[in-house]
Amino acid sequence: MTSPLHTVEGSLEVRDLACEATEYPPFAPANLFEFNDGTTLGGMSMWLQDADYPRCPVCAERIRLLAQHDNSALEEEGIYYALYCPDCGIVAVNYQQT
Repeated sequence: MTSPLHTVEGSLEVRDLACEATEYPPFAPANLFEFNDGTTLGGMSMWLQDADYPRCPVCAERIRLLAQHDNSALEEEGIYYALYCPDCGIVAVNYQQT
């Protein structure tokens, strides 16, 4: 699989970004067994265990994924999930490992 974005070299002052076709739609959930690093910003979370979207303590709605950080980039195990409630400004962090 190729990266959906690549750099087109121009002058030293300008670098253009071009899109390439990819087999995955935007914000597709990551497949744990096909990626070396599951770090993402937005989109669908790649839960290592059961999905765990906590409820906002202010409005009681499920809070959304903001980002996830895969510790495999640091040669460690587990994923940190940053979640937020856009209406209330509440943030939370969840951690899972296999």
